[in-house]
Amino acid sequence: MRTLAMLAFAVIATTLPACKGDAGPVGPAGPQGPAGPTGATGPAGPPGTGSGSRVYRANGILNENGFATVTLPAEAGTPTSLPVLACYTAAPGSSVWFLVGSVELPSQYFPNIPAGDRVLDNCILEPSPTDPQRLNATIEGQPPNWQYAFVAIF
Repeated sequence: MRTLAMLAFAVIATTLPACKGDAGPVGPAGPQGPAGPTGATGPAGPPGTGSGSRVYRANGILNENGFATVTLPAEAGTPTSLPVLACYTAAPGSSVWFLVGSVELPSQYFPNIPAGDRVLDNCILEPSPTDPQRLNATIEGQPPNWQYAFVAIF
């Protein structure tokens, strides 16, 4: 009988550890592992639908009133589809260029100054007087006889 008890004990002892109970709660996440290897390069994208941006440049000398205007090419835009415009001036013979902004004294603060004299500085895009669907780029309020440059991106 002793042998039978020992055999029963051996069967129970080897079977109990194999029993599985309900799963316990999920433990905290472990630390992040190292980054994997870089993947293969993907295929080239489809070709673009346009030819890309174009740049138009014009330069010269401001007149005796510090004014210059140029008519941009027709493809540069219209009054409802504007290009990007930058205006620059530089002293005669200089290679240091200043970006021209748009500054006008507000009439409510300077009512005694005529409207034409309130313009201090301007880089303007406006419809061409000869073709309202084309644009003029204008610089005004700059020192007379300085260099000017217009750059339009479209």
